[in-house]
Amino acid sequence: VDIDTARDRLDNVQRVENPLVKVDLAAKNPNISALGFANVGNQVFVYDVDHLYEVVVDQVQDPLNIDDEEQVIAATGFDDRKSVVFLTKNGNLIEYRDGTMSFMDTEGGTFHKGVKIKDWSSRIYMLDPAAGKIWRYTYKGTRDQFGEAEEYVTDQTDLSKMVDLAIDGNVFTLDSSGDLFKFYAGAKVDFYIDNPPFGNLKDPSVIYTTEKLNEVYVLDSAENRVVVYQKDSRTGNLVYQSQYLFDSVDELRDLYVDETTKTMSVLTATKILEVSL
Repeated sequence: VDIDTARDRLDNVQRVENPLVKVDLAAKNPNISALGFANVGNQVFVYDVDHLYEVVVDQVQDPLNIDDEEQVIAATGFDDRKSVVFLTKNGNLIEYRDGTMSFMDTEGGTFHKGVKIKDWSSRIYMLDPAAGKIWRYTYKGTRDQFGEAEEYVTDQTDLSKMVDLAIDGNVFTLDSSGDLFKFYAGAKVDFYIDNPPFGNLKDPSVIYTTEKLNEVYVLDSAENRVVVYQKDSRTGNLVYQSQYLFDSVDELRDLYVDETTKTMSVLTATKILEVSL
């Protein structure tokens, strides 16, 4: 107990004993198994394999069916088109826009298969560990489709163990051991994590940041914790800051941070929990 207490103090661990249940998603679907968040501007959405749920303050709206044949594995808000884009198990992209679900096209006819997608401006970045690539697709509004896939990473960095990516102008990737990588204009950028925590990440699954945030957040699903790093604008490094440990909740699956209210929302299979930062 003394050792655990000392580690908590040294790593600046905030134990979240009774997090606020912001939304109970099971109220709309008792069988829901939520996968992640997708934010478009100030709109917050939650998705599972075949439904999309809009969250308005502390209420969840009726689910919208995404597609009867496809299974969603990842999604992102596509702010440039004010839409939500879903990546499916079959390697298709489906867009929810203006109340309508529709399949998206590319000039090449098909998309690569990936595991995660993120938007930046008019582009969608797709993480494809099987091919060891990050594919970049640029949406061409005049043609109402994406252009050909481009390889984003231009060096020989091994991406086969990457599990997620986040973009703030740089592209951050997270690998299965908890290591972070940073790329700019397709090239790997050397950087360090200063004052790393004593406890290693056991099952890193999500990395989150935006251009508006001064922090990078990493979700460790096995430990139900969120590790926070501060961006050092002078050196480009990350500085370990703190971590939030959710002892008494089910598996955490995703997170997002509201920079206006200074709150972090984390997602379980059935609930959205909120904690002040």
